[in-house]
Amino acid sequence: MKVQARLVFAAPMSHRELLVREISGRLLEAGIRAYPPEFPYGTHHDYYRTRLRRGGRHSRLSDVAKALESWAARRENHDDYVWQGVCGFLLSYFADNPNHRDRLPADIAGRMAILRWGDDFLEFSKTGVSPPA
Repeated sequence: MKVQARLVFAAPMSHRELLVREISGRLLEAGIRAYPPEFPYGTHHDYYRTRLRRGGRHSRLSDVAKALESWAARRENHDDYVWQGVCGFLLSYFADNPNHRDRLPADIAGRMAILRWGDDFLEFSKTGVSPPA
């Protein structure tokens, strides 16, 4: 039997993955525990799962993921997908650690303000209509 060896190279990181890595590093430097793989999407989806209801029941994580994809597709800034994920993470994190809110770097807080701290995503997800970005 002949065995063929091949080299396996990790795929280059996507723009979104690089942005997540950069934001995670900045939050960690600020003392905000933003560790992958939960950061940002796992925590985002779990946070919004309980806020979005379908037929009187909490949404599934996959429903939140689809809503995020749909919301982001309508945004002018493609980075908003990542930033909304960060927003859901931060809302969840600050609910448990309200005294850490002052640690948030100003530029990241500015991005959260642009997204209205997740209200734009939440309104879109409930109605299917997003205000202009």
